[in-house]
Amino acid sequence: MVKKGTELVPAAISDKIDTYFALGLARLREAKVESVRRGRIGTARTRFREGFTTEPQFIQELQLLRVSDEELDLELAAGRLDYATDYLRDLIAAYRDAVRKGNLSIDGYRERLSQLGLVPERVMGYVLREVARVRPGELPSVIGPPGEIYLTDEGKVITDTIRRRRQKELMSRDEEIASLLELGMPVSYAEAIADNDDSRLAEREEIEPEKIIPAYETDDGRVKVDTIRRERRKKIITREKEITSLTALEMPDWFAEAIAANDDVRLAEKLGEES
Repeated sequence: MVKKGTELVPAAISDKIDTYFALGLARLREAKVESVRRGRIGTARTRFREGFTTEPQFIQELQLLRVSDEELDLELAAGRLDYATDYLRDLIAAYRDAVRKGNLSIDGYRERLSQLGLVPERVMGYVLREVARVRPGELPSVIGPPGEIYLTDEGKVITDTIRRRRQKELMSRDEEIASLLELGMPVSYAEAIADNDDSRLAEREEIEPEKIIPAYETDDGRVKVDTIRRERRKKIITREKEITSLTALEMPDWFAEAIAANDDVRLAEKLGEES
């Protein structure tokens, strides 16, 4: 047991205390570095999607950002999909502008969209929007809607993916329902699935109550503890002030006393070296 101002902390405990806070600060620094790195990866992805860099340049930028070989393949595949998607959107917008300026006929618009590889339903949708704008009287009375995709094997996989995203709280209830409706799912069925996922989320919250973390164990708290200890070792604050400041961060009294005693050792060692 540590006696205030008289007995010093054993070396083993002293080392554990220093290691505890050192690891905490190291994790905080690593998290900040990783956050910045991920942000730069997003910038590299945007540059490639917008055509500011070639594929070899994109790969080089990812390698400079320490992306692993496995991640590199995924990033490259995602980047190619994003690039192709944006490129198609640009072409569709260009053809649409040509129609609206009278430089391309509706039939020519339909042909160009088909040449881009769009599925027939999407081609019809784009064409009908322009027909409605320039020749509303020519709209067909019946338009065949897309099939019930949610009943197909592919639709079932997509439905499962949507539900997993909802249960991981990566999307809201409204977003889940909207995504299911896009698969041709009836409203009542989509809402029933959303209700079911609401129940699963509620059960998980009951089973896994949120853990309350003392202030001194949070990222901000670890930084404050490190600052307090530095001030003590520089004799900016007294031993009593150090303990008071540590306990104010919800640190147990015995832990604050142990840290203060540890800093007593550091100060004594420093004094011995100076003399």
